[in-house]
Amino acid sequence: MDTEVSQEHHGRTSQCTKSTRNLIRDKIINQSKEWSPYVLESQQTCSLSDNLSILQGRETVFNDPRRKEKLRGLQAILQEMLLEEPFDVNNQKKVGFMAFDDAFALYMGFQSTQDFSHQAKYNFQCAILHPNTGLCVNILVIPGSREKVIILCPDRSLDFTFLYDFLVKHFYSDRKEEFTKEEIDIVLDSVTSEANY
Repeated sequence: MDTEVSQEHHGRTSQCTKSTRNLIRDKIINQSKEWSPYVLESQQTCSLSDNLSILQGRETVFNDPRRKEKLRGLQAILQEMLLEEPFDVNNQKKVGFMAFDDAFALYMGFQSTQDFSHQAKYNFQCAILHPNTGLCVNILVIPGSREKVIILCPDRSLDFTFLYDFLVKHFYSDRKEEFTKEEIDIVLDSVTSEANY
């Protein structure tokens, strides 16, 4: 009887923990979308120069192997984005961005359980944006597609969220520019009059 009660309690505790984790993940995403639906801003508050050492420090603190795997995957993504461009030896610049799907594949390479489901991608996105173990990045969501790009945030005093939002709204918009008949006639008249001179 004690075993049944223990198993029932464990099941409720596990379900409660999973429910709590999902609530936390949803809160992270909602706070990340505070300024724009197209730009997810990381809740990580450390500087980019400290980000890698903070992740490495947290890895040594955690005893759970799955959490260590997640941190190693995030470190690999950060190191990939911090690589210097190999073709310009005179002006070494960091790459600074990575396609979301490529980052997810790299991250999954460090996980003992391979899961490429929609939920796994959502959990990965939350891990990137996490306030304690996340990366100093923004995730740019390309409207009209399922594409996302992860972009480093070099300095917390510079806020690129509005720039990214502007770019997405103006260059990836689905709306087509429509001209009235009168506007087309004016353009044609001006072209004709230019040709006559």
